[in-house]
Amino acid sequence: MPMVNCRGGVEGTEQVSSQPETIVRLMGTGVDTLLLNVRYADASGKPVKQELDERYVTVLNEWQEKARVAEEPVVIPLAFRGVSFLMHPHGAGKGQWRWLLTSSLLTLTISRGRLNGIVAQARCSSEYLWSCESFADAVVEVTFFLYQFFGDHLFI
Repeated sequence: MPMVNCRGGVEGTEQVSSQPETIVRLMGTGVDTLLLNVRYADASGKPVKQELDERYVTVLNEWQEKARVAEEPVVIPLAFRGVSFLMHPHGAGKGQWRWLLTSSLLTLTISRGRLNGIVAQARCSSEYLWSCESFADAVVEVTFFLYQFFGDHLFI
């Protein structure tokens, strides 16, 4: 009885491949996607379920109204690494994310935090991540940006 080998061939028969051998080379390694959830924190740094501060709601609604009137994303006075964000006239997802801010480096989806206490998600682009010296540098830089935008008492 013929035996099938691990390559799918029958032992005792010789198979010649007409396809050239493929050489695989590893060009680089690193993080390609990073998603950070943003919650408010108490004085000890522990996460708390807290709604988005009303002063942010007012500003975000003003920016979104400009986008709705224009019927397209509009540039807003917020930037990360010198790249301005666009406010979209709609939110994101299935209703949790009321505001959507995008740039080529970072996407921010922001909610009121009513559902689960998460007030924002920051998604780093691969372009941004590959421009950083290390993964840790990216986390620190984005966290610092989020502190500047949302305040110092955050849990990320």
